Amino acid sequence: MAVPAAEAEGIFIVYVDGPDPDPEEGRQIMAEFARQTKICLAGNQLSPCRGDGDLTESYARYVVDMFEGQGKLSSGAASRTVMRTVTVNGTQRIVAAVLAKEFNTWVRELIPRHLERLAKAGDPTTRRPAFRLRAKTGDPTTRRPAFGRLGSDPAVSFVAGARDGQTFQLEGLQITVSLFAETDPQSIRASMPGGSYTRLITELGIVDALATAGRPADRDIAHWLVCADGRQQIVHLGYFTPPNRGGGIIFPHDLMTPEEQQWLGRSII
Repeated sequence: MAVPAAEAEGIFIVYVDGPDPDPEEGRQIMAEFARQTKICLAGNQLSPCRGDGDLTESYARYVVDMFEGQGKLSSGAASRTVMRTVTVNGTQRIVAAVLAKEFNTWVRELIPRHLERLAKAGDPTTRRPAFRLRAKTGDPTTRRPAFGRLGSDPAVSFVAGARDGQTFQLEGLQITVSLFAETDPQSIRASMPGGSYTRLITELGIVDALATAGRPADRDIAHWLVCADGRQQIVHLGYFTPPNRGGGIIFPHDLMTPEEQQWLGRSII
């Protein structure tokens, strides 16, 4: 059974010709939307909206504004709308998905678990301030310790609502998020630029920020890979400490070959 991989306040399928999309077409439309945006919205309700005249994004925006004006969407819906034109079975439609403010809210549960596993594994990088446990501020409902900046509420809230490629700055820490509409490691790798994690973080500017060539870097970089396919959700983490801050890497091992790990380690440490 499909579960809401990411949460949306509303998903509007805007069209001008033909009947409403049937359930199978709806699944195909959202699969193409996920391919284009890396946001899997399987499990959310779809709302077909027939328009008059030309199929335009301006009309799709009007639909979103209309539903917000009617109180069916919360304030600021337009700023949270992701819009794509998709073609399925020869018919073009516009998908206007109004994302929840934290549309990947499930990361709030998975990120602490992931950090806890890394800390228990004993990697010395997890002794960095961003990972440091603060037992006094642990969650009393789960009895889990809170983590430093990487597990703080502002950091996790950012990840839960981040679009693909977005970056957030905290003191001494940069967080970058990549979204994937797949959870199988081979499928995730295949959807990366050139099928390579190194290529992905190069295009995100992470490698350049770490290879400072004598220029001091003032922060560590955490790279969360947020993956959901409508059946399951998973997160991976790459964590990089610049050489002038002591060096150290946590690789998302499942997404890299041993050769790639060796090459990348030599390049930035």
